[in-house]
Amino acid sequence: MQSDTVPILAGIQHGSILGPLLFLVYINDIVRNIDYLRTTAAAQLNKDLNTIHTWVEYWLVSFNPSKTESLLLSRKSDKLVHPPIFMNSVRIEEVKSHKHLGVLFSNSCSWHDHIQEVKKKAWKKLHIMPSLKFILDRKSLEIICTSFLRPILKYADLAFDNMTSSDNDDVKSFQAEGAQIITGATCLVLLQSL
Repeated sequence: MQSDTVPILAGIQHGSILGPLLFLVYINDIVRNIDYLRTTAAAQLNKDLNTIHTWVEYWLVSFNPSKTESLLLSRKSDKLVHPPIFMNSVRIEEVKSHKHLGVLFSNSCSWHDHIQEVKKKAWKKLHIMPSLKFILDRKSLEIICTSFLRPILKYADLAFDNMTSSDNDDVKSFQAEGAQIITGATCLVLLQSL
């Protein structure tokens, strides 16, 4: 069954390759009337969000305030409570972490939660490998690992390159386990080579 054809007056196709670029071009003038150099940041931010709301209504774009989150990034151990932020009279929820384009940002500026999430996602794929090592040759296992595991571990790795040494060791031990399945080498040999 096919739906009726209707003209699209605003918006872009969801999931298209060109969609994000067209969206950026479309919203390029959104910051034209926003002033960041004021004394009270929360008051200014709320004023700027009202300006954005006016822009949104004018250009027929819809932002959902209930799906919008506020994340305060700080390395301070005793974080200050900042005033609430509102968009279209709806309070924006403050969160401790937020995933953006597949990267998990933490309010403490730590990459630990992101590394753990990456490992959890990669473990699901790695757990299939031991049963395959008796069926497939080494080259096929390497191709599977390169195609399915490596992209998970390498995605946006430049962003979290400054992870702690314990998180780095965690990633290395995971890589060593994958390499051990592929090569059949001992874990000790692999950890020394990473």
